Amino acid sequence: MEQTSQFPSFTLAEAQVENNIRALLKHIQQQKLGAALITSFDVFISEYVPQSECLRYYITGFTGSVALTLVSTDRVYLFVDGRYHEQADKEVTCSQVEVVKVPFGLALLDALKTKVKDLKINDLGVLGERTPFSMASKLIGPKLSLLDAALIYKLLNYHPHHSERAIFPVELSKVGVSVKQKLHALVNKDEAVFVSALDSLAWLANCRGFHMPFQSQFMGKGFATKEHLYIFILAGTQLASSLKNNSDAALSFHTIQSWADVGPLIKKIISQLKIQKIHFLPQSINLADYEMLKEVMSSGSLIEDPNRILNFQMLKNECEIGAFEQAFERSDRAIFRALTWLRQSYRQGHKVSESEFKRQVEDFYLAEGAIAQSFNTISGFGANSSIIHYGGADAQKMLGVGEFALLDSGAYYECGYATDTTRTVSVDITPTPRQKFLYTLVLKGLLRALYAVFPVATHGSQIDALARFGLRQHGLDYGHGTGHGVGVNVHEGGFSITPVSTVPLVANLVGSLEPGVYIPGEGGVRLENIVVVIPHPKFAGMLTFRSLTLIGFIPELIEQNLLMQEEKEWLLDYESQCARRGRSFQ
Repeated sequence: MEQTSQFPSFTLAEAQVENNIRALLKHIQQQKLGAALITSFDVFISEYVPQSECLRYYITGFTGSVALTLVSTDRVYLFVDGRYHEQADKEVTCSQVEVVKVPFGLALLDALKTKVKDLKINDLGVLGERTPFSMASKLIGPKLSLLDAALIYKLLNYHPHHSERAIFPVELSKVGVSVKQKLHALVNKDEAVFVSALDSLAWLANCRGFHMPFQSQFMGKGFATKEHLYIFILAGTQLASSLKNNSDAALSFHTIQSWADVGPLIKKIISQLKIQKIHFLPQSINLADYEMLKEVMSSGSLIEDPNRILNFQMLKNECEIGAFEQAFERSDRAIFRALTWLRQSYRQGHKVSESEFKRQVEDFYLAEGAIAQSFNTISGFGANSSIIHYGGADAQKMLGVGEFALLDSGAYYECGYATDTTRTVSVDITPTPRQKFLYTLVLKGLLRALYAVFPVATHGSQIDALARFGLRQHGLDYGHGTGHGVGVNVHEGGFSITPVSTVPLVANLVGSLEPGVYIPGEGGVRLENIVVVIPHPKFAGMLTFRSLTLIGFIPELIEQNLLMQEEKEWLLDYESQCARRGRSFQ
């Protein structure tokens, strides 16, 4: 994989972070603002951005992928959810940064709004390029003032990321539906869709680019009409020869010098095609692009349509599911080899560190033909396995007696669909009773979710309750959802399994099932399978899950007395599937 060479590491010393904080505080005071909102997003409102693109990192030193920062006139407030409470405590060292630990179930933005109210902030500065329209529309109360992006970038010594990789098409056999067919299903006559989400643009264009770490998509903005998809890319962006000679009349790429050039080009298309309505995705469009659309569509209608693309994108066709299966077959082999290597190395007396294990895992993915990781591999030993999104991989932390080793990893192959799997193991021949207890409770939750039978349109919250039931009987729980969608990105909408999810489950969704338990200072267990929602083979009108992940569990960690008879039968069925593929530890 080429993550290291294409995306060099970017870190800031504590002194640099402190200098950035002072510069930003001074600017806010000079502008007579009450505070400024700095998000973790780039201009595409991506979930995962290079650390060098995340302005929130510049003023906190916090490396987690999700957080919000409120910069008042005298300090910085960093809002993190339960996945990052422990990590933020370890990483945030500047005295002027206060970590606000948001409890599970409360949105980060709601916690930030409460702080804005408590501080009596009446004028809030926002970066239009990096603030989602949906977020800005919920900031009711304070007056919103657009910050000068160029000046903020200069204050923080920020320089934009650029990729030299070429955008390339994915074979039709991997995606199943042409661009023209997608457009005809997605867009009505005399209407258009502004495509701001990069994974949706990659899906709609049947193209990939690997322009950003842990993502197979490319950097661009799209404008979709009934017959044509216009894609705007910055000068210097490369196209594969197969796209340069593209004969697909439904797709074209247009080079621009800056994102400000998109507006005039869209205005010209609107005039030529007499477009009456533009649909946009409020959760993935930035505030600056929304203002641009308002200007170019002054005589027509702008329509908030969060599910316009997602309703098509989330339902995987037969070719896409086949591509997922092939990708998971390769990833499963890599993970099984890595876990086997770890257990054998330990039992042969070799001391293995977190960073060595991570390197070995990624080498096995590379041997399977992986192009890139789908997220930063989590390799946590002992107490570090309790850090839900741990990304440290410490070269000094060796796996010890009675400790868990948690591996959460995934990759991309030619098709550009993400894989994602978590396994927790013990390398001891005889694990402790405590290890067996925690591991088995999490396994019970995964089995109960994986083998659930449920009606069409069941809410994800009901599956979530099944996964947590055994843990809660023992006073335990976990501070994250049980499942997320998976697609071009490792996190995709349309599939949500959380305590409060009202998203209906229907056939052909792809997503995760990942219960866990985390004891700070001791360790954690997470077991994650990616599944496809399928019609139940026997019961009409009912659904169940089919696992794409087929890697067995650790037999010596399973306390059989904690398993009910039906759970034992489910485990036997799953292990037999893994054994047929040579990936069972039994």
